[in-house]
Amino acid sequence: PRYVSIMGIRKAMQKQIKVMGLADTGLSENDVGEAGSWLKTEKLYVPPVEKQAQFLKGTPDEIATKIAELLKSKGLI
Repeated sequence: PRYVSIMGIRKAMQKQIKVMGLADTGLSENDVGEAGSWLKTEKLYVPPVEKQAQFLKGTPDEIATKIAELLKSKGLI
């Protein structure tokens, strides 16, 4: 991937952000925000924690064997 240069970051920081209102865009209140969206938010929540992570200890070979056994026991391989 291409990374942004330091000079590019500095130029972006110096750019002014143009603030526009509805009248400037030519849109009405029914065209923007929740009224203009075809998606509706029904519910926001933090999902419950179902399972805790399991940390495996041992040598790389032992850990690989344990992972294979776990996957087999769950029917994933």
